[in-house]
Amino acid sequence: MGVAGVAEPALSSLASYRQTVAPETPEPDPCGGCPARVLFVMVNTVTGAVVPMRCARNACTYCLQVNARRRARAIALAVPERAILLTQVGSDFATVRPRMKLLRHRIAAEVGSVEWAWHVEPNPLGTGSHVHAWQHGAYVPQRLLSEAAHREGMGSFARINRVRSTAGASRYGLKGLGYGLKGVQADDAGAAYLRENGARLTHQSRGYFRAPGGQRVPVRVAERLASSTGQREVGSWVPMLRASVGATPGPA
Repeated sequence: MGVAGVAEPALSSLASYRQTVAPETPEPDPCGGCPARVLFVMVNTVTGAVVPMRCARNACTYCLQVNARRRARAIALAVPERAILLTQVGSDFATVRPRMKLLRHRIAAEVGSVEWAWHVEPNPLGTGSHVHAWQHGAYVPQRLLSEAAHREGMGSFARINRVRSTAGASRYGLKGLGYGLKGVQADDAGAAYLRENGARLTHQSRGYFRAPGGQRVPVRVAERLASSTGQREVGSWVPMLRASVGATPGPA
């Protein structure tokens, strides 16, 4: 496993009627745009650039895909040092969540600071769920991870690998939302993913997300930083009816 490069093409960050930050470079639109904002676009007051508006809700099939890509990039921006796989973690989120909390506390008590972001995916054979986690902080020995996971009722097999490059978390992370489930409709995959994860994209310890300089930042800040084109903001963005603009915007 690797972790995502921040240099990948970025995505639209338009999330509301009041938008003051520059949008991100559009990507191909597999879902036809946000149905809740189909009549609206965002227009830059200086450049005249036009981009679609989106509602940014996870309940929206289109926006969920965009949100997942933004979150995966934020995970990568934190420069995780290790990728973790935990198997047989439980059959529902109400079981998985407390187990993950106790597992981190148990490991941290042995090795020191352990910060991670994780998400749940169903096991392919229908035998419960597994967890993918991205961790930085103290080194976690394989033996300790396996023993601690077993004590918390999370199966006898666990794996931890060193992350050797910054070119994978955004490509691999959150694959249940279209990064690796071939043959599954996007809306079905999204609904299943949210059920597995308690209606959230990821779960993370307080200090996981970071800015490029290493400062701890809230997840929303990390998403904006990770998806930024690095260009200086020009103008502001205002909502307009699509029909009044007279132009077809690129995909969000």
